[in-house]
Amino acid sequence: KVEEQMTVQNFLDIKSNKSIFLDKSFQVGSDTESRWGSDEEGRYSASLINNMAPSSIVLVDVKKCFEIFDELKTDLISLHYFKNLLDQGYTYVSIDGNNRTITLQGIADGRVAIPADTYSLKNTQPIVVEKRKDKKDKGLSPVIIDKIMSRQLNITVYTDISLLEMSILFRNINDGMPLNAHHKRQSYSSVLAELIRDYAVIYKSSLQNIFSPKDIKVMKGYLM
Repeated sequence: KVEEQMTVQNFLDIKSNKSIFLDKSFQVGSDTESRWGSDEEGRYSASLINNMAPSSIVLVDVKKCFEIFDELKTDLISLHYFKNLLDQGYTYVSIDGNNRTITLQGIADGRVAIPADTYSLKNTQPIVVEKRKDKKDKGLSPVIIDKIMSRQLNITVYTDISLLEMSILFRNINDGMPLNAHHKRQSYSSVLAELIRDYAVIYKSSLQNIFSPKDIKVMKGYLM
C-alpha cells in the first residue's frame, strides 16, 4: 500500500468523473445517503477548516491490482473482478470513507452546514460564521469553502490486495464500530449477499414504509 495526499477539490473531481467504484460489499450505506447526521457532518467540516482531519480515506488501485493478478494467474476471482472494473473505466474501489465523501460533496454543493464559530485561519483575519449564514447558498464566506477545498486529505491506496483480502480489510477497519448482520454478510462475495442487495433495491419503497430513514441508511431492512 502507499500513503498519498490530495486536496479535497482534487478528490471530488475524481469522484465526479465516476472513477471511484462503491462496491456494495464494502459499504454500510449508499453513495448518496450517509449514516452521519448533521452533527457528525458539522464536526467533520470544522475539523477540515481547522486542519485536524487526519483519518485516511482507504482506496484500492484497480489497474495495479489487475496487473498483479493477471501476471500471477493464481486468483481468477480477483482477476475477473479487477478486469471488469478496469473495463468500466474505474480507477479505485472505495473501502472506507464514504460518509466523509458524501459530506465533502455536500459542502461543495451547499447542502452541509458549517458550524457557527470564529475560525482563526493562517494568512487571513479570523472569520466568523453565523448560524443563519452557515451554508454556501446562504452567504457563507467563500474563504471558508476555499479553505476546505484546498485542505489535504490523507489517502491510503492498496496496490496488491485480493477480493478476499478487501473483505477482511473492510471488517478490520470497521472493527471498532458495530456492524450489523447484513454489513458482515455482504462484505463476503456470495450469492446470498448479492440476492439480498437486489431485493433491497426492488422493495426499497416498501421498506421505507416499515423502517425509519435512519434504519434504511444502516440497511436494517436488509436483515428481514
